[in-house]
Amino acid sequence: WSPPSVRYVVALPGAPSAGTTNNPQTPTVVAAFSPDGRLVASLTPIAGALGSTLAIHENATGVNLLSRDFAVYANGLAFSPDGTRLAYLTSDDVVGIINLTTLP
Repeated sequence: WSPPSVRYVVALPGAPSAGTTNNPQTPTVVAAFSPDGRLVASLTPIAGALGSTLAIHENATGVNLLSRDFAVYANGLAFSPDGTRLAYLTSDDVVGIINLTTLP
């Protein structure tokens, strides 16, 4: 079940990126699997705030490897083809890159 004001988008392994929304007023839950399937990254809206949380989990165990909050909506993400980097896009047009080789 999904509340009508939230859009869910999932990218499967091999897909170049998870979807984005051009409307920062519509919170989007986005998830993507790393090319090798080991990691899953997600962006979720922060309840009651204009912001998002980026989380990276180990797919097999569910262990949270990284969590980062943004004061704006983050609405897109993609793994690099080799799975060593994760790019994210925020609603204020900031593109960030996370080096995944430093994760446990």
